[in-house]
Amino acid sequence: MELFGPAYERRIVLFTDSNNFYQLKNDDKGRELLINSQVKVLDINKSDDFKNSFKILGGIAPTSEMMLVISPFDDLVYMEISEAKNLVALEKLGCTIQLSQYLGAKYIKILSGKIHDKETNQSIHFDGTYKGVKGDLDISKRELLNFKDKISLETTFNGGEPEYEIAKAFLIDKRIIGDVFLSKLLEMRNPVKTKSNPIKNFTQEICLTENLQNTLDIVAKLSIPLGFFSANYKTFVKEKTEISLTIQIDF
Repeated sequence: MELFGPAYERRIVLFTDSNNFYQLKNDDKGRELLINSQVKVLDINKSDDFKNSFKILGGIAPTSEMMLVISPFDDLVYMEISEAKNLVALEKLGCTIQLSQYLGAKYIKILSGKIHDKETNQSIHFDGTYKGVKGDLDISKRELLNFKDKISLETTFNGGEPEYEIAKAFLIDKRIIGDVFLSKLLEMRNPVKTKSNPIKNFTQEICLTENLQNTLDIVAKLSIPLGFFSANYKTFVKEKTEISLTIQIDF
């Protein structure tokens, strides 16, 4: 990864063609972009090296004018800006399920889900019976349906004793040890603290996209020169929506 620098220098990756790459230094906004400490601008000719060093979720290949953002859970994983919210939500759900497995869960069920717009205070919902969505949030109905189709409503394990230290190390590795819900779940299955009265069932609504917000805030502040990169990213950054699920976990 030394070829592309440490993670904090490549939180956002922009690809451009060779001509535009060299022309950026002749543009005021281009020069500002090149010296941004959290952005890496790459010639599209470097795309093979990038693909060999990092995983791009969704199975896509870099193209000129593409913007990728780093995963909040893994420094070696990226996603295209337009799909980032859904992909981060899937990653967070996967982390929740894996943590639950480490903690000895027998059964996980998604009871309901929603997309909430923080600006309008509107929400749309789906329930665990797959009867569809309800609500009046026009811009996100298709997004919620697409997300719903990618998740499994129920997960079953054999169950077992909690592997507390492994679970804790997992949260630290994924940088979500500070997550209120997940850290609370971890401690409620701590075999030392709760041996006499272990939890058997837990239901909680969990936001799956909040970990992405810091990166989106950085993207929103970028001054990207016209004609060098696609301006489509602005649409996704302006959306103030969050994806949440209500999850039941049985131990």
